[in-house]
Amino acid sequence: RTQVLELQQQFAGAERRWRTTEQQLVESLHERAALEQCLASISHCFAEAGTGEHADPTAPSSASSKSAMLVETHVMVHNQAKARRCIQEHREEAQQLERRIQELGEEVERERQANAALENQVRDRSRQVADLESTIETLRREQAAVQEENQQSQQDLVEIQDALQRAVAIQRARTHRFEDICSFLNSAAQSKVEQALDQMSMAIEDVSAQDQKLLKLVQRAGDQEALLAKAEIDELTRTLFQLRNAKDLAEAEAERLRGKVREIDVAKNTEKGGGQQQQQPTTTERDLEVEEDAAGIGS
Repeated sequence: RTQVLELQQQFAGAERRWRTTEQQLVESLHERAALEQCLASISHCFAEAGTGEHADPTAPSSASSKSAMLVETHVMVHNQAKARRCIQEHREEAQQLERRIQELGEEVERERQANAALENQVRDRSRQVADLESTIETLRREQAAVQEENQQSQQDLVEIQDALQRAVAIQRARTHRFEDICSFLNSAAQSKVEQALDQMSMAIEDVSAQDQKLLKLVQRAGDQEALLAKAEIDELTRTLFQLRNAKDLAEAEAERLRGKVREIDVAKNTEKGGGQQQQQPTTTERDLEVEEDAAGIGS
């Protein structure tokens, strides 16, 4: 727009110069016409002086009149020389005016060409300005669309952040519940193991008491008593085997419970450390799994 304004100012200045030149040309033409009229007057005067039409025909032919005629003739000759000089000067001025007129015409033509070039530049710059305005309008629409997309993205980001916060809160609640369940299972498994160990200790004590009782019976019994003692020993032996089997079963159960406790600890550590990188099961599925494990341990 600044360039267009500058070109318009240049065009206005050139138009003013062209009008000034045109006015000077008109003035020169008027001066030429005046000079031509002056030349015509001088030529007419010169013609009258040459033919003697200014002399008085009724004048007497005396010496005084002859002297007057000589003086007048001298004056006429002087005037003729002066007129010739004036005519020569006017002719030179007329030639100068003609050259000036030609130069002014050439300058006017150059000004017209320059004005035409400036008009073309103004039209080109006007088209460029229109293209730039169209581009600016397009960019404004694109900017408005981008701002709208940014606002929508910000809203989506806020919603995502809210969802993440809710997910983190749910995950924390699930983690606390899982820790509570693990603690409960650990305590239940520990109590089960302690009960099994207590039962094994009691069974071992019973076997030891039975062995002591057998030794005493063998020492005090005779042959008849030895048979009865043997039957009782057989009965005690079967009882001992049953107790040993019960002990083995209790140890196996204790080992299974220890493995289950280790699995629960590993699951607990996994839930605390890397649980956020993997997709966690839903609350219902995990609670069902934990309840099934607790039911298995209880059975």
